Amino acid sequence: MPLGDDADGAGGFGEPEFDEFALLQLPCDRQFRQTLPLTFPVCVMPFFTGRLVARHGARPVLLAGMGASVVAGVLLASCAGGHPPLALVVAAELALAATGTLSIPGAAAEMAASTPPELAATGQGALNGVRQAGSALGVAVLGTLGSLPGAGGVLIVIGLMAFAAVLATGTRGGR
Repeated sequence: MPLGDDADGAGGFGEPEFDEFALLQLPCDRQFRQTLPLTFPVCVMPFFTGRLVARHGARPVLLAGMGASVVAGVLLASCAGGHPPLALVVAAELALAATGTLSIPGAAAEMAASTPPELAATGQGALNGVRQAGSALGVAVLGTLGSLPGAGGVLIVIGLMAFAAVLATGTRGGR
């Protein structure tokens, strides 16, 4: 409520409304609470995903990452209306965190196993460049969409295409 508006709607001549809890909150409190579910797994999961790739191979971990992308898309697509439940948004953020942290180590391991030893650094550099460009383009595309369901639809389509591409390709190196 703007300063000067009062509860009876008298046009700003009453006492301003004062929220006593506003002094206890950080200015970015809401954004912090919404981004923490995405940030925490991204910081913790890489310690475990390398072990998953070593134990199970790159393809199953890549498929799990692409599957998490589809799950995130389905969750975002179900956010109809202006105010989706916070639990639904948090679940979608967790699935997005799983997408990146499962996909990147699997792709790096597959790239290392598939390139000849004399081109290993070139292969890793190409993978890193493509990954960075894809992240920038993904943010640009998803940022232009005006709604969570629209972003969810894009994630579903791209996730299914990536899942199919990983499933269709065979591995030449490693497991």
